Amino acid sequence: MYYTEIDIILFHSFKHHYLSCFEWVMKNNNKWDNEVDLMLKSLGSSQLDMYTGGLTVNDIKKEIYSFLNKADLIAKENYVYWINNGYRELILSDGSTWTLRFLEREEYVHIHPSRYSAHTLRIKANVLKTVLCTLLFVEDWQKIDAARINEYRINMLNLSPIDVEKEHSEITKVIKLFIDKRNY
Repeated sequence: MYYTEIDIILFHSFKHHYLSCFEWVMKNNNKWDNEVDLMLKSLGSSQLDMYTGGLTVNDIKKEIYSFLNKADLIAKENYVYWINNGYRELILSDGSTWTLRFLEREEYVHIHPSRYSAHTLRIKANVLKTVLCTLLFVEDWQKIDAARINEYRINMLNLSPIDVEKEHSEITKVIKLFIDKRNY
């Protein structure tokens, strides 16, 4: 059977690729429906690693596919043997490290950014949900405050409110990432 890079590589880009999230926010501006709600819920509730570098989803998949092809690991049985019930890491052209795993499905090469890799941000899923939901509805991203964030956390995400008296550096850092891209 002939495979292409998109046939065998599974990558949850909404969860692990910052530019995909940014494009999603821009596409879904002021929109709230079941699809948006499901996308945000797909982020889960634990921590995740988000790639913040310049490689597109297709660039990432092509580089990984190229490595697998050159190493004769495209055939599922070869890949399974190489992974050996665990995972492997691969460094891409921009210095980012990617974790490769095996899944028993058609897209058997499961990839995500490695923890603490170059161009990778470790973030709590609920922080990312909060930021994405807030950015969907706030016109001026520079003027987001805790009260506004709490409105969306409580009413749309069913999350507990954040303390308005405290600094929330993780939320602030992620919002700044999106502001920088929007102003670019």
